Amino acid sequence: MKKISVIMPTYRGKYIKEALDSVFNQTVKPYEICITIDGNKKTSKKLKKYLKKKDKKGIIVRIKNRKSNLGIGATLNDCIEMSKGELIAWLSDDDEFLPDKIELQLEEYDRVKNDNVILYGDYNLKDKKTGRMVGYVKGIDFKDIGEEKEEVMKSCFVNFCTTLIPKKVFDKVGLFDPDKRFGEDYEWLMRAIVLNDVFVQYIDTVLTNYGVDKNEQATAKEADKIQANDEDSRNKIRNMLKL
Repeated sequence: MKKISVIMPTYRGKYIKEALDSVFNQTVKPYEICITIDGNKKTSKKLKKYLKKKDKKGIIVRIKNRKSNLGIGATLNDCIEMSKGELIAWLSDDDEFLPDKIELQLEEYDRVKNDNVILYGDYNLKDKKTGRMVGYVKGIDFKDIGEEKEEVMKSCFVNFCTTLIPKKVFDKVGLFDPDKRFGEDYEWLMRAIVLNDVFVQYIDTVLTNYGVDKNEQATAKEADKIQANDEDSRNKIRNMLKL
């Protein structure tokens, strides 16, 4: 069986115990969890205390503590570079894998028999404060890579916390843009699909609980900034296509 590395970037880590529990409780265990703490000593102390008492079920846990906060792109790259597995699964510190997430994706990976792929699926929306499920998002089952290329230039249709990605894809596409503090996943996805012909394999089932909080919704100004950032990323890809 291929070794799986779960990567987890974190800063405040308010819900990181629940996120980690969802990894330790997988029906098929990953080889390791690679955590990068992006410049927060309190999170480092809390995590160390939690892991000291926790039954890790034979899973290796690697931790890197950054001295300063560099943002999500650089933090994700640290996790990937730290990892030893052949397959990468990203889990944010406020999300949770469903118990059979890894098992189902490994079965699909073995069926597809291709390392030029991003496997992804559906996800629940879970209220962080109440623990209630408040919604559900379904993925897209594309007919061919042409449809994928067309759609990705419109939106980031993949929730990366539902993904399983061969490390060879990162070798081919490159890592996340370390200068991006948001939108790093969308920029990388466009690079993968449009510039490198990586295809997506949809699994028609819920794989992850995605944490949401109405108090963390982007303001109109922040939403405009996100849209502008995404358009800059699209223009970057369009310009690279012209070369």
